[in-house]
Amino acid sequence: MTNFLIDPEFDPYRAHIERQLREGKTWADLRAQVEQTFDAMDSWFVSQQTFSSWPSLGSTPQERRATWIALLDAKEDAETRMTLAKRPLVVVGREETEPNINVPEAEHSSWQLYRDHLQGQGWDSDAIAPIEESSLRILKRLRKKTAGMLPVRGMVVGHVQSGKTASIAGLSAMAADHGWNLVIVLSGTLENLRLQTLRRLVKDLNHSGNLHWEAIDQPSDESPHGQRAQDKHFRAGSTSRHLVVCLKNPKRLENLLDWITKDKASLSQMRILIIDDEADQASINTAAGEQVRTTINRAIISLTQVKALSVNYVGYTATPAANFLNEGPGEGLYPQDFILSLQQSDKHFGPPQIFGVPDRGIEQLGIVSSISSDDLSAIGDLHDEPSAAIPDSLADALRWFVCAAAAFRVYRIAKPVSMLVHTSQRQHHHENVAEAVRKMLLAARADQASFIAACRMTWDEVGAKLGRADFKDRFPGYGWLDSLRDYPEFDAMIPHIEELLAE
Repeated sequence: MTNFLIDPEFDPYRAHIERQLREGKTWADLRAQVEQTFDAMDSWFVSQQTFSSWPSLGSTPQERRATWIALLDAKEDAETRMTLAKRPLVVVGREETEPNINVPEAEHSSWQLYRDHLQGQGWDSDAIAPIEESSLRILKRLRKKTAGMLPVRGMVVGHVQSGKTASIAGLSAMAADHGWNLVIVLSGTLENLRLQTLRRLVKDLNHSGNLHWEAIDQPSDESPHGQRAQDKHFRAGSTSRHLVVCLKNPKRLENLLDWITKDKASLSQMRILIIDDEADQASINTAAGEQVRTTINRAIISLTQVKALSVNYVGYTATPAANFLNEGPGEGLYPQDFILSLQQSDKHFGPPQIFGVPDRGIEQLGIVSSISSDDLSAIGDLHDEPSAAIPDSLADALRWFVCAAAAFRVYRIAKPVSMLVHTSQRQHHHENVAEAVRKMLLAARADQASFIAACRMTWDEVGAKLGRADFKDRFPGYGWLDSLRDYPEFDAMIPHIEELLAE
């Protein structure tokens, strides 16, 4: 049976509906078209099928009319069923500065290739649509030319672990199609995470198409021949696009600034899009006094002030308060041009679902455990002396984590997993708790039978609180529901638990 909501064959029609909605039409308007002007619409549909390779809606006008209504029904129903936990996409700030920018529709454009890439990873059209819409809204508020003007400075507010990196890649792809030729992603303060972001973006963006993406790793004024700015193609009409993922580190930022500004001819042709990932981390000016700036904040501001053809700065964060409460409009990074809130994907599962929002009809998931006063007291003892007994709730949590890691291996899911044990902000408390955890795991290795028996009890007890059927009943709109697995049988996990303890 045809699923008009997700069948890729009908992507052009769903995109057509989305464009009309963006242009201000309502669902009532779209349905009125069917009643009042369907003959004209039908002729247009047939012409699109002839010239644009759109799929046929049917062999007769009656069949095409019924199919079109079914598409409208599916799209409207999907919008109606959006979870209450989703935030609306909101824009605060100036009007559009580039209103003529549209979604690239060429088959081999960077955006369409990225869209195909997401579909290949299992994203459906409803999950991709918010990325397309937000990328377009951001681009319309950037400027293709800022020479002689202040750089554009905006902010995108996302959700914790809700697809900000996918949005960053989508914005980069669409910006590349519209002429931006240097995308700089400022990525945290840890080198391993920077490399992870670089690899992810290269994988997302570098597909054979109309444009060629090149990643430039750690550029500086000492970059070798072939890697200097003057060796790259920034001129108008070039199909080259350049990606830099830079650590928020004073020396790295200084080197990047030197690389950009060393060749004035190249600089004058650069259309720069600076994307500050986790813009609340390190980028904010926390120095005292209006005339004083932190080194990293000052370095990023210097990047935004280069004399390029175009400079646009967009900060991404899930916790934006400090970015616009710390300082106001002026020469800093305050998002004086726009603040945009990303729509939450139905594939996101976060705090509202876990902890519940009673006044919005979202009940708690049931996996949050309260810590008893006795266990809190035991943790206090553990902070002072690593030989103290681990409280029962922490021991249960550690066993559950070992079980969860084993369950990953049962299902052949090859990915790193980690557990955060955070009981204090003091370093020596962490050292003592870590030592106690090590001792517990060493004891488990020495007496595997007792540990595995305890793991079985924890697995059965915690697993009974939330099964797959109950989850599906409570969260019918969750985007990964069809691929959701149930708990594996405990006996299948035992070899993996033994393997984990040996490691």
